Order: sequence, then C-alpha cells, then structure tokens
Amino acid sequence: MNLLLFDKNKLKEDDSLLLEGAALRHIREVLRAKPGQRIRVGAIDGNCGTARLASLHQNTAHLDDIELSRPGGKLLDADLVLALPRPKMARRVIESAVQIGFRSIHLINSWKVDKSYWQSKYLQPTALRETLIRGAEQAAVTCLPGIHLHPRFKPFVEDQLPAMLEGRIGLVGHPDSNQVCPVGICEPSLLRLAPRVALRPMNWKCLPGPA
Repeated sequence: MNLLLFDKNKLKEDDSLLLEGAALRHIREVLRAKPGQRIRVGAIDGNCGTARLASLHQNTAHLDDIELSRPGGKLLDADLVLALPRPKMARRVIESAVQIGFRSIHLINSWKVDKSYWQSKYLQPTALRETLIRGAEQAAVTCLPGIHLHPRFKPFVEDQLPAMLEGRIGLVGHPDSNQVCPVGICEPSLLRLAPRVALRPMNWKCLPGPA
C-alpha cells in the first residue's frame, strides 16, 4: 500500500526530483528500493503513479521518468475533533485519522489534557506536516487533511463547534452510552473523541446541533 509523497513545487523542469531528509529515509527504510527500480509515488494533493529511482546516495536520492496518471484519492466529508493525547500517541492517532480520510483534524484542550502537551515539538507545523504525510503514504493516498490546534476549550466549544455542526451529523465516543456505533453514514459528519480513543473501545452518543 505504501507510496512516496512529494511536493509538486520540487519537480525540476525535466520532471525529475531530488529528495533528501524524510523522503530519503522513506526510500531506504520503508520502500527499500534500489537504483533502477520503479517505485510508487504521489504528488501531495495531486495524482499518483510511479517513478524510476535513478540514483541513491548517502544524503540524496534522484527520481526520474515520473508518471502521474492515477487519481490520488479523496477525503471524506467528515471532521475529527480529538482531545489532545500524549504527544507521541498523538502522532499515531493523527496518522490513523489521515488513513481513514478525515477532511480536517481538530486537536482541542480538555480537563485531562496536560498543559505541557501543547509545547511538544510534535505539534510544530513542520512536525505535524510530516505526520500527515506519513499517514497518507501508509494509506497510499495523496490528499492531506487540514489540521487545527485549539488550546483553549471554551472558545472552541462556544464559538467554533456550533458552526462546524451545521448541516452535519455529530457523534461523540462516550464510555457510558449504550448506543452502538453507527455504520454506513453517507451524510456530512463530525466525530468527537476523548484522548484515549486509541486505547479502548467507545460507545456513541449524538452531539446536539446548533440551536
């Protein structure tokens, strides 16, 4: 399923690509590709296809003969609102949310969210983008969701959440509910989960829409 994502702006005039950093590690450690081999690639928020690994050096990799003819998938009309987990767990949850296909991810504060979590290096813009890309690469899609940080709970719930719920089904994972998780939802939706969503099963309640 895995593919290598790249920024379209980094394509050279001859449609070749020079990669380093996280992309280079992906080629070495995940794809384990060798020079001359064709690998699966995708342009972020664009098409996907294949490319030839022309050369592989210690600090760079060079791709050429890039062919991007297939759609890269699309995002669901669904938003995820998640109380911020521990930073390392947050990376795993965000990657999973990208693989599911949420169109946006909102990390919010709550009573059990430690204030120090918001200072984590994993929440810096560059680190968040790398996490989004890693999740999309694992799912073999090119679309990245929007990701938003809301360190103040009350302003988010009072000023932003009601508008986000307009015209959408609202669901919340709740440990005390006896409702079964709905399946086959085709309408626009919003899902609200607690910090430990990845650690235990949840039952479900409907979020009230705006008055």
